[in-house]
This record gives sequence, structure tokens and C-alpha cells, in this order.
Amino acid sequence: HLTEENAITVFAMIPNSGLSNMGEDLKNGKGLDNGKSFDASLAPMPEFYFSGNYQFTAYYGKISLTKKKAMNLALYGMGGLGAVKWTDKTEPLINLGIGQKLYFNPNAAIRFDLQLMTYRGPDPTSKELLKGDSSRDSDYFTQTTYFRSFLTVGLVFLL
Repeated sequence: HLTEENAITVFAMIPNSGLSNMGEDLKNGKGLDNGKSFDASLAPMPEFYFSGNYQFTAYYGKISLTKKKAMNLALYGMGGLGAVKWTDKTEPLINLGIGQKLYFNPNAAIRFDLQLMTYRGPDPTSKELLKGDSSRDSDYFTQTTYFRSFLTVGLVFLL
């Protein structure tokens, strides 16, 4: 925190690598009417998300969850810049979000953030990726703009 209302935060995330269950089904030809497979593992994937954000606390007050217990509450907005690392290149990203902190005591809170990230990258569905082909780099695919939302939950400890 820079002041009671202004702060700088850092967001970093490493997504799971490999194909989802649905990606494995497509790779095995399930659900495709032409009998071919679609192997998304041959396309570049996001390996890392990182952003530095400015955070502004718009409201700090109390909330009563029971008749006898009140908790401190902070509502805030954030925005920042960062990068997404693909398998073979790095692209800039813009991050916007809102969040809230519920304080259990003066030194501990639980934090909920809803963030929207937008960035450019390769669209793996723009070309055929047949099982048995070799991996392709980002330039092989049409570039598209992604809009991804992330809901994160975390613990806050103040010293």
C-alpha cells in the first residue's frame, strides 16, 4: 500500500499444461464428423501470465454478517499492464478488475478478485492440426484478441 486508498499489486499465474479432457477427446476424433482428429497440443499455449496493477480502494467500511459480529470490508478497482508468455513468444496484456477484502481481524483478510485480461495471440482453431503433425509456431496461425476472465481467492496478512 502506498496510502490507505492506493496500492500496487502484482499478479502472476502459471496455467495447467497439456490438454483438457475435451482436448483429448478431439485429439482422439470424438465428436468430429469428418473422422479426423484435432490435436491442439501442436499449437502454442500460454505458459505464464504476469501483470503489475494499480489498486484504488473505493470503499472501506463494515458489514454485518450476523447480528453480533461485524467485519471490515474493502472494495477496490484495479488496472495494469503485463505480459503473457506463449510457448514461442511473449505478448503484452492489459488487466482490469474489481475485488473485495473481508477482514477477520486487523491483520488477516480473505481477498476475492475478478480480473479481465485482454491480449493478442495465435488462434489454434484457424488451421487444421491433425494428429501426427509436428508442432507449429505462432506465426503459422491467424492472430486473434483474447478476453479472459479470472476469479481468484487469496489470503492477506498485514504485518
